[in-house]
Amino acid sequence: MKKLFYLICILLLLFSCSVENHNNGVPEKCFDLSNEKDRIYIEDKGNFWELYKIENLKKCSVYVSENIVNFNFYFSKDVNVTSIKNTQTYFSHVITKTSKKYPSAYEDIDKFIKNDTIVKLRIFVNNRILLYTSFDFKINEFDYYENIDIDIDRDRAIGNVDVENFVKDLKSLNKNIENVKIFKALKGSVVCVVIDTKSKIDKIQEAEICKYAESKIVSEFERVSKDLYGMNMYALGLYLEIRFGNMKIFEGTYLNGDKKRWANIDWYNFDFF
Repeated sequence: MKKLFYLICILLLLFSCSVENHNNGVPEKCFDLSNEKDRIYIEDKGNFWELYKIENLKKCSVYVSENIVNFNFYFSKDVNVTSIKNTQTYFSHVITKTSKKYPSAYEDIDKFIKNDTIVKLRIFVNNRILLYTSFDFKINEFDYYENIDIDIDRDRAIGNVDVENFVKDLKSLNKNIENVKIFKALKGSVVCVVIDTKSKIDKIQEAEICKYAESKIVSEFERVSKDLYGMNMYALGLYLEIRFGNMKIFEGTYLNGDKKRWANIDWYNFDFF
């Protein structure tokens, strides 16, 4: 009996590790755990990816499971932001049914979308989930997640801002900083700053980094945006994450609207406008 108990414990441990490795920090909600035999697959009656100029698409699948309509798009590692944005545009047209420019793709979907339907979009890059969007028709609500650990083409950066100077300044500010990534989130109005350190840092060092991020990085992105568009569209928010090894030791969001402040919020689903 004891041997059976130990065997079960080992199997549970192995299973939990495999789930953790599969998710790699991505929320469980982003994955579809429905049974394959319960899915109704819908075929596209036209090459919608050509109409929407979606490039580097390896495959896609659209299917219904219970009251959920799933859109899964799988891209190669060479995908650019434009193709990701065009995929999101296509998804919004499916939800709103307002596209006049393009003929409808997956026309049979309409009969599955009802008042209690949930529509989910998953975008994978190199078989890792990059983006997840869900819309619940019953409560008229979106849910969003973006995997900032996946590096896609550098047009996520803003060409008019020299981020390398920020990187040099941060490393000069704190010798414990090993690596810095600064890029524009797919959400559009948010700048992401991800810092890897050589060892743990204290609260005073965290505060110094936060102060630099809000006074130098955010202000520069805002200035460039106003020069280009007459208003702040680039940096209504800044998400800062500090890591040591595989451990996240700090995360915070700076709200850069009329009232500027740091906040502990879900920046994925926060309305910065």
